[in-house]
Amino acid sequence: MKLRNILIISLCLFVGVAFAAEPPPLKIMKTTSSRMLSALQRNKSRLRSRKVIHRIVRKIVLPKMDVTTIARSVVGRPYWSNASRRLQKRFISAFTSYVIDMYSTALSAFSDEVIRFRPMRTYSPTMSRVRIYSQVRRPGRPPVSLNYRMLKRGSTWKIYDFSVGGVSMVRSYRAQFADTLNSGGLKLLVRKLQSRYKR
Repeated sequence: MKLRNILIISLCLFVGVAFAAEPPPLKIMKTTSSRMLSALQRNKSRLRSRKVIHRIVRKIVLPKMDVTTIARSVVGRPYWSNASRRLQKRFISAFTSYVIDMYSTALSAFSDEVIRFRPMRTYSPTMSRVRIYSQVRRPGRPPVSLNYRMLKRGSTWKIYDFSVGGVSMVRSYRAQFADTLNSGGLKLLVRKLQSRYKR
């Protein structure tokens, strides 16, 4: 076989592999979802235990979330900018516990759901923000859309918002916290969240 033909075949094989390879953010979400569903399946009989479900969320889900960006978006620029660094850190800590609790409550009702991801139609390594679309399929019930917004931090992709059935997590939390922020600012919100998870 001539060298020219070998090079062409090699190039075609390389291009085929390149196109078949999944974009990093989609691969991250598929891997994370697979790990999470496997952990839920293994611990299905113990999901009513807060300790068990919290451990799963902390180990698998939390590392993929940009909690600082989410926290800043939830309270809004004015409250965040006017807060001291110490108060911001206190809120991030309290808010993280809140997110873990809310996420765990939803996952504790696991009943053999399956997550199907849609391929990304456009992706470039130069992109810094992407959307990942998926569906949660449940036995005997209609599928629910579960979509993620991700941003690149250095070389790592992190979730900074997600929506369930079209409802944004950031907007939902912002609405929940609005009255407290308006009446007492970020300090009051931190105190309320800390008292909720005080042991």
